Amino acid sequence: MLEKAEYAGTSHLVATRSLVKYNNYVFRLICRGLNMNGELLEFGPGLGDFLERFKTKGKLIDAVENEPQFQETLRPLARKVVSRLDELPGLYDGIVSVNVLEHIEDDRAILRDLYAKLKPGGYSICTCRPGRSCTGISTRWSITTGDTTGRTWWRK
Repeated sequence: MLEKAEYAGTSHLVATRSLVKYNNYVFRLICRGLNMNGELLEFGPGLGDFLERFKTKGKLIDAVENEPQFQETLRPLARKVVSRLDELPGLYDGIVSVNVLEHIEDDRAILRDLYAKLKPGGYSICTCRPGRSCTGISTRWSITTGDTTGRTWWRK
């Protein structure tokens, strides 16, 4: 189980907030792929760009954010904010992780952990920034599928 991944990219998170069209596009993909009536989790929400969008749609979801400096910002946007995935006892209909896995050394392990948190029939949508390597595969947009849509979908 992932205990801690150091993240020194706060300035990157602030900069990506200005990418409104990109973030709106990714959010539309997320909404199409997930059961918005189900239990949802965001893994690594950073400053909460997507949590904010979920809240605007009337959906409070759980969040796992291991950086303490972000947690107070996230609390009003999420149903529950925890530091580690194993602090959440339940299973989820959908799990979202946007541009997070490239910052985790053992991303395969966390992918297994995320998969284990899905309910049967649940979906996980994860993205990886262009040019980064996730799960040991150098990618253009997606972690494993090799497409250029910026998404990887799993169904349990």
